[in-house]
Amino acid sequence: MGTWKRVCAPAFVVLAAVVFLPSFSAGQDEQTLRGVQRVRVRTMKSISRAMRRVKVYTKKANYERVAAAAEEIALLSAAIPYLSPKGSAFGKTRIKAEVWSRFDDYSKIARDSAQIARDVAKAAQAKDKSAVLKTFSALSDSCTQCHKPYRKKKRK
Repeated sequence: MGTWKRVCAPAFVVLAAVVFLPSFSAGQDEQTLRGVQRVRVRTMKSISRAMRRVKVYTKKANYERVAAAAEEIALLSAAIPYLSPKGSAFGKTRIKAEVWSRFDDYSKIARDSAQIARDVAKAAQAKDKSAVLKTFSALSDSCTQCHKPYRKKKRK
């Protein structure tokens, strides 16, 4: 998939989330919430794939692709709170109910992750491998900071 598609597809998800999801409420019908939940799961999987690309392309010193993957992570991370309306915890999701009792913290972690991902992209644009590795480590830590309290363990 080309860089354009890798960046534009997530940007479309973010745009849809920002435009349409704030109008959702806890009283939304189950079909709507299931749709949002599916998009959230796909978004999380896309973030995971982009994280792997950052690792691979950093090793190859392909900083253009590192920057593109990091920008994708930033866009998708920013959408996470919009993709987490109350009542969307069913199906294949691993989201915990604590998200909604601590939604401000959950949202802050997502915003912080998006900013750190942008910092990874800036380091990549500067072709500074040391800074890429340092900021990528911080990004991984921010993912863990959210996953521990807000994501159920994977079922075996």
